[in-house]
Amino acid sequence: MDESAALDRTAARAVETADRDRVLWSDADREWASRAAATIVGERASAEEFLGRRAPLVLERIGTRQPAVTRTVRGIRWRPWVGVVTVIGAFLFGLLIDRIGGGSSINLLAPPVFALVVWNLVVYLWLLVRPLVLRGGATGPLRSLLIRVAFVRDPALHPWTEMTQSSSSSESAVGALSQIVP
Repeated sequence: MDESAALDRTAARAVETADRDRVLWSDADREWASRAAATIVGERASAEEFLGRRAPLVLERIGTRQPAVTRTVRGIRWRPWVGVVTVIGAFLFGLLIDRIGGGSSINLLAPPVFALVVWNLVVYLWLLVRPLVLRGGATGPLRSLLIRVAFVRDPALHPWTEMTQSSSSSESAVGALSQIVP
């Protein structure tokens, strides 16, 4: 199973478990997804093959009703260009640091090196303070950002607006999906 398939399975499970009232994803929808996946993979298929085919069917069907769920899953997916940009950016940053701090010694007060030291201190401090700040299952900044990005295209789905029963269920599904982001 690759990362994309694992994300699809996790998202499908989040949608099915978050919608306890069966508003967003009814029992008939669940049966349809299971029947369709069983028809496609055949009766001799393993559980892994069955679930691997069922998850995209769940997300495809739920996406027609609640596009926010599809946008959230798509927003979590890894983009291949990120790796290339990261490597190129690290190379250019390394060249910059080498030019500024050249020589056989490292000047810790040179702006790029000092910025790196400060960044590391901030991250370590945040790792120590975060459990105290975010008690319980509070939504962290990354999860909050993900939820805001998922709602950007449809202002009617923002959590702070008055929602209908259906979009409230959509919000709980998107909230459940945001739990898979560390």
